[in-house]
Amino acid sequence: MRWTEAQTQTFLSEAWDEMEVAQALMARKYDLPSDRWDMDQSGGTIRLSTNDKSTFVFDATAVGSLANGSWMWAWANESILPGFSRESAELKKLRKTTGLSFFTEPVWDDLNEEDGWKASAVALKTLGGLGVFRCPISPDSSLFVLLRERFNA
Repeated sequence: MRWTEAQTQTFLSEAWDEMEVAQALMARKYDLPSDRWDMDQSGGTIRLSTNDKSTFVFDATAVGSLANGSWMWAWANESILPGFSRESAELKKLRKTTGLSFFTEPVWDDLNEEDGWKASAVALKTLGGLGVFRCPISPDSSLFVLLRERFNA
């Protein structure tokens, strides 16, 4: 059954609000954000080093990337290993319920960082996790990942 526009907007708003709460909890608990990170796609993990030199390792899964104003879902990005991006393909199912082609089109142009966060908020609400981390690749390129279970570094 397809949602009404109001239902879709409520879902998107709830996703954003829930992500903000999750991000605040992670910031307090792990002293995030961090600009020091290392990703292991084959292992499905990301290592974050915080301002006080603490290091945390999380299970992670790629959601999508933003580069030069274009969003690409992780499931469509050939530079991301299939095991690290596979779960993002689950988001395609949202097309049927929301009616938004955004979830099935591999690339969207004219988007900004906030749009990347919004897509990641929906991924967090749909796929679960502790929060979202934006991996800065270059000044105009970032990879958004869901953080899951934390391990001792």
